[in-house]
Amino acid sequence: MIGGKGLVGAAFLLAGLVFVGGGVFKTWEVNALAATGVHTRGEVTYMKRKSTSGRSGGRSWYAWVVFRTSTGEEIGFENRQGSALRSHEVGDIVDVVYDPADPSDAIIDNFWTRFAWVFATLFASVFVLLGGWLVRRDRREQREDGWIR
Repeated sequence: MIGGKGLVGAAFLLAGLVFVGGGVFKTWEVNALAATGVHTRGEVTYMKRKSTSGRSGGRSWYAWVVFRTSTGEEIGFENRQGSALRSHEVGDIVDVVYDPADPSDAIIDNFWTRFAWVFATLFASVFVLLGGWLVRRDRREQREDGWIR
């Protein structure tokens, strides 16, 4: 029978594994685009402030970037990552990477865009470690109490 620590640990472990998996996938996705995409320059044409956490009032700034493809087509996109502080200003020239098969699939190519998910994955791994530790501790305590043979 699993105890209270074990239940909490299992929840932490499961949630941590889901977030670690998602973080690894997103890191791979963004860096695959950066490795295989077309690199160019774009211009921030406006900044949009959007609510990010429902009623709690959290808001982030998102850059709208316009760039030209290698065929001369003008494409605009909203950056995938927002920030609480304005990371760009209108008129800023930024590095852009886009998928040549689908130019609307584009990102601002900078350190934060490429590696933010690495930091999120590392944070989520703390939940995996904590959850595993709690489950192990619960099993050890139950074994000592004679519950597990």
